[in-house]
Amino acid sequence: MLAWILTITLVVLAHSEPSVNDVQEERWDPDAMASSPALSTNDKASRFFCPGGCCTIFTACGLFLGGKCMKSDSVTAEDCDFVSTGNECPLGRDCSCCIKCSDSGMCLANGGQCQSDRECPPNAYIDVLSPCRSPSACVCCQNCTQTELCMDGESNDTGLCTGNADNLLLMDEYYKPSSPLDCENSECTCVLKCGGAACEAGSGICIRKEEACPEGFKNNKRAKRCGCNNGDTCKCCIPAGTNPMC
Repeated sequence: MLAWILTITLVVLAHSEPSVNDVQEERWDPDAMASSPALSTNDKASRFFCPGGCCTIFTACGLFLGGKCMKSDSVTAEDCDFVSTGNECPLGRDCSCCIKCSDSGMCLANGGQCQSDRECPPNAYIDVLSPCRSPSACVCCQNCTQTELCMDGESNDTGLCTGNADNLLLMDEYYKPSSPLDCENSECTCVLKCGGAACEAGSGICIRKEEACPEGFKNNKRAKRCGCNNGDTCKCCIPAGTNPMC
């Protein structure tokens, strides 16, 4: 009798449906994941620990970029300063690596601010000693300390201590002083900006003398009478067809 009962029990168990837990365990078997050559080690781990989602754990996004993996269609400019759609997040899940530059601690602790465009504002410089948490996407910007010597310029020009002098000098209205004017930070350089109250009052603009006036502007006798602060370096361009009273 006992043998008959045991036989029936074994038959029932052999034909019973697997539980939900059994299905899940079989679906996310780590041995099966390890045998997949198409997935990196980090991606295998991420898929095992977070099946079905955009996990950050064990991804290049979280480990090396200080970012967060998010569904690509849910990423907004408010969430991220920089978005990478490379292989930093689990593959095949439409995930993007969202990086918030302002979350970087070392730069903030030293008084800087992380920027996502790899370039600092004109009045700042890149602080390489206080990197952001995502150095490949963000840079740490520190403000240049403005000095009176630079701000006073040479002839009432507007001086600016900047860590981005090369880019500013690409603009027609900036120029280097005839003799270097010191800035407090060694990473910053003093550049001057052409200006002139009379020229600007006549809707004119002051630019470097060797540059051509923009289209629609001219440097005629009237413009020269208006002048700019540093006449040796800058010139006034007034709108064509106007005769400002200078």
